[in-house]
Amino acid sequence: MAENPSGQEKTEAPSARKRSEARKQGQVAKSTEVNTALVLLAGTAFFFFTGGDLLAKIMYFWREHLQQAILMQVNEEDLFALITSLGFKTLYLLGPFLLLVSLIGLAANLAQVGFLWAPEALAPKFEKLNVIAGAKRLLSPRSAVELLKNLFKLTIIGLVIYVTLQSKVELFFQMTEQSIGYLLQFLAQTSGEVMFKVALALLILAAADYGYQRWEFEKNLRMTKEEAKEEQKMVEGNPQIKARIREVQRSAARRRMMAEVPEADVVITNPVHYAVALKYDPGEHTAPVIVAKGERKIAQRIKAIAEEHGVPIYEDPPLAQLLFKRGEIGQEIPIDAYQAVAEILSYIYAMRNQKRSMN
Repeated sequence: MAENPSGQEKTEAPSARKRSEARKQGQVAKSTEVNTALVLLAGTAFFFFTGGDLLAKIMYFWREHLQQAILMQVNEEDLFALITSLGFKTLYLLGPFLLLVSLIGLAANLAQVGFLWAPEALAPKFEKLNVIAGAKRLLSPRSAVELLKNLFKLTIIGLVIYVTLQSKVELFFQMTEQSIGYLLQFLAQTSGEVMFKVALALLILAAADYGYQRWEFEKNLRMTKEEAKEEQKMVEGNPQIKARIREVQRSAARRRMMAEVPEADVVITNPVHYAVALKYDPGEHTAPVIVAKGERKIAQRIKAIAEEHGVPIYEDPPLAQLLFKRGEIGQEIPIDAYQAVAEILSYIYAMRNQKRSMN
């Protein structure tokens, strides 16, 4: 298994954050062999279908210019104009080919890594100027793998060229009796066949190399258990800090809840375990709303605040348990508690009106 400098095994899959950071630095799974193979294959196909016509146009253009050059006055200005005209016209004729290979190269990159903008990868790194570090890179296992891979690629290309040309030897000697034009046509066809077979061989090697690059990339991105824990802390936050934040939030919510108790119409309790404060405003709600609830110490605190502010406390253990377990703060009471709560509120309102009439 892969190890980091501390000796710990990298057994954990890379996190999304580590993948993102690697991508920002230009570290992606990419094989240059894919670009080379596809560009060579596209170029070979282009010349197979249009090479003869293109070559004829270039030869005709050069012949016309050179014939005109014989009649020209030889001086620096005319010579520069001739060379410039030849260069631009040749570039114009080769434009479709250059555009094709450029688009194929771009498409190969996009297929492997997508759209990637990594300015950090372009920044100069002074450690690359370190001779000792450079020597270590040359002697690294990766360099050895690259060397073996290149040797294998050259061997395969050499074999493809050898086998293809070996089958053409007899035909080549027969060409000595043919015209120069026929010989040139034979050489062009043979060259095209060689390039096409080399491109196919490189494409097969490129597919294997891309698989290897992805495997190596994933291996290098893997993390140790300690790195994975630290990564999780950075993304999700330190568990102790998160616990403290939750505690502060609960305390703030509890204070807001206790501040609502003095405005309640009644507190229904199971004497020891539960306390639920209800408030009913016919103008705002169709049923009473739970403004506070708690159990044990919090229940006792709700009862104390209710007594302090003269809020009626009504003991009904089954109803208190139902409201506590099925009701939520800020929401109306459950439907199956309507009847019992209505009777309690009616009793409390009656007692309140009776006190007012006595006063």
